[in-house]
Amino acid sequence: MPWLGVLREDLRFLQGEELIRSYEAPLRDKPPPYRASFCARCGSPVPDPGVEGSWLEVHAGVLDDDPGLRPERHILVEAKSPWFTISDALPQFDRPAIDALRDSEVSAAEKR
Repeated sequence: MPWLGVLREDLRFLQGEELIRSYEAPLRDKPPPYRASFCARCGSPVPDPGVEGSWLEVHAGVLDDDPGLRPERHILVEAKSPWFTISDALPQFDRPAIDALRDSEVSAAEKR
C-alpha cells in the first residue's frame, strides 16, 4: 500500500478527527508494535494524530488530489505475491534492508 511521509506541522484535519480509532497489535519482532489507525465510520486508514514524532504516514489512497510526488522505492519485496513482477527500476528493499536503512538514518540524525 503506497503511503507518504508528512511532517506533522504540514498536516491538518479539516473534519472527522474525533472519528479516528487505533488498533495496536501485540509486539511481534521488535519495538515498536504494529499500530493502525482508521476512520470509525468508513474504515479508511488515516494518520494517527496521537503518535509521537515529527512525521506521520498518510496512505496515498485517502488523498483527494494528486500530491505531486512519485514512488521512490519498493519495500517489503519479500512479501509480494509470487505472480507479481516489479517491472520498474526503483530500488527494492526487503525487511533487513529497510532496517539497515532506518538504522543508518537514525545514526546520521544523531550525529547532527
